[in-house]
Amino acid sequence: MVGVALRVRDGFEEFATRQQVENAVRLLMSEQKSQALKNNVVQLRDILKRGLSESGSSERNMKAFAEKLHHPMDVRTTTELQEESR
Repeated sequence: MVGVALRVRDGFEEFATRQQVENAVRLLMSEQKSQALKNNVVQLRDILKRGLSESGSSERNMKAFAEKLHHPMDVRTTTELQEESR
């Protein structure tokens, strides 16, 4: 299940008013806005799946980070380390 956040009000000083909540719900219920939000969620899901895959950017970044920890005096950039680990 994927949730969608919608800003109802700014700040945390007080609760949202009934009108602010109603406006947010109406916006989410509008077909055009809800479809755009769904499309964004699907795109984000696909990006995250690629990043978390076995050869994704998260794994490459973690390997590069571990390599930096193992060789702290190595002056190669993270990008160079990522290229080596591919």
